[in-house]
Amino acid sequence: MELLQDVPVASVHGPHAARLNLDSGLLCCDWKGYSRTRRVGTRILLKSPDAQGIRYRCRNNDDETSLMFVDRGAVVKIAVRNRWHILADAKGRASTAIFMLRCQIGCGAA
Repeated sequence: MELLQDVPVASVHGPHAARLNLDSGLLCCDWKGYSRTRRVGTRILLKSPDAQGIRYRCRNNDDETSLMFVDRGAVVKIAVRNRWHILADAKGRASTAIFMLRCQIGCGAA
């Protein structure tokens, strides 16, 4: 998917996270820390009424960021660039398998 317009988001990585007194522990936690991560994200969004989402460091790749959108009633233009049926399309299955492997390696499960 590709975002086709600029939208305001709350950045929760790098110097932005440091300003909020947060570190990588916010996202690099195991399942026990998941509820804390959700509570912190919710508080950030409640204090950022113009933000349409949160941008954060990928849990499995420190060189990339992820974007989580929230529905605040604004129309956001997104284009779907690739679409696969992962059960019927070899490229879709391969892409999904690579993603899942990266998640397992990044989470320490592999």
